[in-house]
Amino acid sequence: MPVNIWNDSLKQAEEELVGARQELEKAKSKAIDLEERVKALEETVQAISRLCTTQTVDADPGLRDACMAVFTESLVPLSIPELRDLLVKNGFKMNYRNPLAVLHTTVKRLEKSEFVDKKEVGGQTKYEAAVPF
Repeated sequence: MPVNIWNDSLKQAEEELVGARQELEKAKSKAIDLEERVKALEETVQAISRLCTTQTVDADPGLRDACMAVFTESLVPLSIPELRDLLVKNGFKMNYRNPLAVLHTTVKRLEKSEFVDKKEVGGQTKYEAAVPF
């Protein structure tokens, strides 16, 4: 009888070993799938982050309002660099790769929405708050 007990234990251990090996193979396969997914996501994040650092539009929703406030308070027409300098002086953070391009886009939108008027002053393009009717 004692031999039967060992045979039963051996059979149970062998079955458990087969099951463990199957689980291990599934885990390895899942790990490979996850590594591929992580690699793809890293590439996606890298590509999207490059797009985020080359902002050419009003990336900050407060930028439009800040520009409008500067134009409203200004007594003279402003060039884009002058606008930038006043924004910075007023504490607005210009954390853009190309702040002048962002401001040009923002001011063009303000001009299109008829909030600012474009003027030529001394051969320079400047903008001022539009006069309400």
